[in-house]
Amino acid sequence: LSFDHKPANEIEAKRIVAAGGWVEFNRVNGNLALSRALGDFAFKKNEQKTAEEQIVTDQIAPSIRKYLAE
Repeated sequence: LSFDHKPANEIEAKRIVAAGGWVEFNRVNGNLALSRALGDFAFKKNEQKTAEEQIVTDQIAPSIRKYLAE
């Protein structure tokens, strides 16, 4: 159905880096241990990026969104 949305996951790590963040010690910017969360607004400040493109996002992963729609 899904996978853990953690910074160590290759897909999530690529998204984090593309948003200007980094993964250190399996944490977003060496701090947050997950990559999708409500709140944590300090990681969602880039006005040039969509919600899905932010360092940390609260968006549902496309695989889950598709499952919920079925």
